[in-house]
Amino acid sequence: MGNIMKNKVYFLSLGISFLIGSVHADSMQTNQHIKIVPPAEFYGDLPSDFKKKIEKEARELKQKGYIEDNSKYPKELLGMAPNHAVRMYAAKKENDDMKNDLVDIHMAFLNFNGISFLPKNKIIGFAPTGTWIKSGWTGIGEIFANDYGGICTFTLLDLDLSGGSSSYNSDTVEYVINNKPSMISVRGNKKMGFIYSVGWSSGNIDYNLSCANKLYNLSYKNRTIDLARRIDNDLKITG
Repeated sequence: MGNIMKNKVYFLSLGISFLIGSVHADSMQTNQHIKIVPPAEFYGDLPSDFKKKIEKEARELKQKGYIEDNSKYPKELLGMAPNHAVRMYAAKKENDDMKNDLVDIHMAFLNFNGISFLPKNKIIGFAPTGTWIKSGWTGIGEIFANDYGGICTFTLLDLDLSGGSSSYNSDTVEYVINNKPSMISVRGNKKMGFIYSVGWSSGNIDYNLSCANKLYNLSYKNRTIDLARRIDNDLKITG
């Protein structure tokens, strides 16, 4: 997918990993695609330095409310405000450029009609996510302006067609999105801005809502969680 739509959130520090393989006996499996696993299994054979980095970020998130990150992603996302000129592409349906309309994206796995409660003047565009297979894309994303001064990307991925599953760290998993396994993260800095992210899973679909804002504010985190709940309630997805 294009750079703007790439999910640059570090899912391991969020407490979510996306895996292909069998379910271990000591895992708590919520369905064939989603499992809650102990930390030792979640981190698996990661290098010790990376594990220490994740642990450090978890402490930082708890102490400061966000993880210090120099990524340019918040600034890039905020540069896509609806009143800015954004180049859209509507060429081949199998390319991964952002499109003005959903009809320009061939989805392999579902009929996604967009987030119904968003005003049209808030929608920036749509982009495929996941991978391109013979019948189309295995995921979709919608980019839009929220009502608290930020720009959001909402993505969903079909795990059946992706051939994978989601694992959640049992020590950090939450159930803040309508009692579904979920994780929350805030990353960024005062220069580049911040990304407020919520990831959750339901059935055979993984969801992520990431909203950029120039400032760090606990209320933005809470409003992103509320927005994720509203989107989850709004979803009308069919095969």
